[in-house]
Amino acid sequence: MYSPVVIFGYNRPEKFLAAVSSLSRNQLAKLTELFVFIDGPKTIHDIPLVNAVNEIAQKISGFKDIHIISHSTNLGLANSIRHGLSFVLKNNHSVIVIEDDLIVSDIFLDYMNSGLRHYANEPRVASIQGYQYPIAEIFHEPIALKGADCWGWATWKDRWESVVFDSDQLYKNLKSKGLDYEFDLDESMPYMIMLENERDKLIDSWAICWHASMFLQDRVSIYPGQTLVINTGFDGKGTHKTRTKMFDTKLGYWNIETEWPEPKENYNYRVSLLDFYKNKYHSKNKLSFRLKKLIVRTAEKLNLYYDKETI
Repeated sequence: MYSPVVIFGYNRPEKFLAAVSSLSRNQLAKLTELFVFIDGPKTIHDIPLVNAVNEIAQKISGFKDIHIISHSTNLGLANSIRHGLSFVLKNNHSVIVIEDDLIVSDIFLDYMNSGLRHYANEPRVASIQGYQYPIAEIFHEPIALKGADCWGWATWKDRWESVVFDSDQLYKNLKSKGLDYEFDLDESMPYMIMLENERDKLIDSWAICWHASMFLQDRVSIYPGQTLVINTGFDGKGTHKTRTKMFDTKLGYWNIETEWPEPKENYNYRVSLLDFYKNKYHSKNKLSFRLKKLIVRTAEKLNLYYDKETI
């Protein structure tokens, strides 16, 4: 029995086609049930693009079963993913998730299903992750990190149902428990401000609540030593309009005989990721993390433009 796969599409037909094509090259595709969720157009300009995605979806083949759920109205990214996953998990114990800007390895499904089976009865594990950051240290086996992530991943019904999507509550809980510094990767990433922005409707993010919920529940996610996913979405054309090359990487491999780690955060991996963000994310200037947060927060509150590449 293999976990169903959910893919989310919207208005990027070329990326959607590339994502589906990479997934179909997995040997387990023919044994896998595929759910395709396509969000409805937000503006009149989106209509032909959304129609093109729907046309591609109708031609998908190579999977055990294919279910296409196309919305006539625009749900938005967060609602689309929440709705889709809850729908699939009504009748399934686990799910594998990709979005239309991801290219997956041809062993992606093997890795995901193996991880889902191994940790199915281990509540300390929040998810199995397919993406690995281009960090300096090379890991040859899967490693664990506290929290959760969102670029090619898998989880179980009970973990997903435990997510709190109240960003204000999550923010207050992190603050009251004194976990905000740790949650922000020792001030290398502005996750707390993302929660604030989600609370204030400045962004539409399900992922920050997913990460914060798993972090507060002291769960870890399992990452591959080398990436099995490429994110092509940082070209400035996606929902969040981000343009950067800092997450660029090449597909690696996974040895099926590799042992899965204990569900405990890997200290060396955490330090490597922390260094990656400090060296890459903040390398443009010498502003302190707190000052950067203030600049971003003020700009977004006042609806002012700021360059994400230099802040």
